[in-house]
Amino acid sequence: TGFPFPTSTMPPRMAFLFLQNQNPMRKLFTLLLALLGFTSVSAQNLALEKGDNIAFVGSGFADRQQHHGNFETLIHQAFPQHNIVVRNLGFSGDEVGVKPHRSDEVAGLDYFLNMKPGALTTTVGKTEVTYHAGAHFHANVIFAYWGFNESFAGPAGLDTFKTNLDGWLKKTLAADYGKGKVRVVLFSPIAHEDLKSPHFDAKLAAENNKNLALYTSAMAEVAKANSVQFVDLFAASQKLFAAAKSPLTLNGIHVNAAGDAAFAPVQFQAVFGKAAGVSTPSLVVLLVGIALLVLGFVKADKENPRAIVKAAGVVVLGLGALLASAATPRVRP
Repeated sequence: TGFPFPTSTMPPRMAFLFLQNQNPMRKLFTLLLALLGFTSVSAQNLALEKGDNIAFVGSGFADRQQHHGNFETLIHQAFPQHNIVVRNLGFSGDEVGVKPHRSDEVAGLDYFLNMKPGALTTTVGKTEVTYHAGAHFHANVIFAYWGFNESFAGPAGLDTFKTNLDGWLKKTLAADYGKGKVRVVLFSPIAHEDLKSPHFDAKLAAENNKNLALYTSAMAEVAKANSVQFVDLFAASQKLFAAAKSPLTLNGIHVNAAGDAAFAPVQFQAVFGKAAGVSTPSLVVLLVGIALLVLGFVKADKENPRAIVKAAGVVVLGLGALLASAATPRVRP
């Protein structure tokens, strides 16, 4: 009549030992609950709500994602009923806490984060620019990509960067751009890729990576201090670059089409705590199949021969894999 303690919090070995003292049906459901517990999403992972407005802000990595849109595609596919709106406001010259490196008459970032239908005219000297917004956009989820441009200041600029980032996070978290409290996910810069070409300065890339590692570490500290979710793209990019058969960037720092496709599922996994394209039904079916397979190797009753249980596990596991495959998005290389 019920389980003696919550199996979702069991260590794997304890769960296995516990299974040995249970009847087959209880073993199955106990293991399934344990597996579900092991795959639970961390409290630090982002949970999207219906109607969320997501803004990408930051420098080059954010900017480049406008060209291929793989990460955005994965988000829309994973949350088709959420009516999510995404705007990419990234610009390669931007730095956190510093006036955007754009023309002086360009409106500030806050204007684009809280857009309302109508016209806005800015005048600098004799230059007049009028912006015409045709729809509402009120960011309440912000994906922030900072740290790359700032890293060129080296160790000497680290304290200023941390101060600017901390100030920007506090300001943004306290803001209301028309849809209430803002949730922020902070992304580190990617590493400088070694293109392994005679026309490429590998020593320069290595030197840049030393600074990028320092700034990534600083971002993690500031994010933690502000209780903001942090995604370490620097470490992830080093693994992707090492495994890639061809360059993932155009010039070592700006991702190409293959790079955008490679980074999209990595970002999705880090932000949402689950693999892109794996639906809840397919995940449950996969877990049931795994549970049946494991059960087939554990002591079984005469009424539940191991061979039958194992066979059932294989069938269910195959069905789960088929469902997961059908749900997995196909991003362009």
